[in-house]
Amino acid sequence: MKQKQALIGGTGTEFLIDGAIHTHRITTSFGQVELYETEDLYVLLRHQKGHVLAPHQINYRSHAAALAQLGVTEAIGIYAVGSISDLIRPAEFGIVTQFIDLSWGRETMMNENNVVHIEMGEPYCSSLITKLQQAAKELDMSLPGGATYVCTNGPRLETAAEIALYQSWKADVVGMTAATEAIVAKEANICFAALAYSINWAAGIQKSLSFLEKEKRFPLIRKMSELAKRALC
Repeated sequence: MKQKQALIGGTGTEFLIDGAIHTHRITTSFGQVELYETEDLYVLLRHQKGHVLAPHQINYRSHAAALAQLGVTEAIGIYAVGSISDLIRPAEFGIVTQFIDLSWGRETMMNENNVVHIEMGEPYCSSLITKLQQAAKELDMSLPGGATYVCTNGPRLETAAEIALYQSWKADVVGMTAATEAIVAKEANICFAALAYSINWAAGIQKSLSFLEKEKRFPLIRKMSELAKRALC
């Protein structure tokens, strides 16, 4: 029986497709997508192998459509972010529950023949968030929740003045993909949740911008993927 859950990974997550038992090349009305089937679930690399697509170049609609064609009903996205507040500090991860979308020019409407003003008061799936919280308890992991994510267009990073503005909005983290993925997932009727891990303090919070070393990122990503699999499977 085919899996009905998926994990969407970004920076540093290519190890998730190690040992994949099948590669799917799905043709959708928005374009072709390559996904990987493991023993537990489907894995989608949002930037493709080798991290070749910038956030604004990703075909988000084709990703959501491909997952829906495979029958996926639940998915979790993993995101590298910059910290704005103390809720999720560098080298920590947590659950995103709200976003402020500052991206532009991205196609998100899945049904182009029928305009639907989809409700986004709660952009992420509460039942899947509950599963993540329960999985964190079982794994004895700390898992802050309730983070607000500012989604910028990228690929450039933010100015110190922009981060100061986001702080005044009481945002917690900043990134470039989570809002768009949440929108298309909701359009595609996929129960979707977001886990964010911080690799730096955003611009202007400290004297200089520095990033978490790669050797420190991988243990974080592995813990998050373990958590996500526990919640999904």
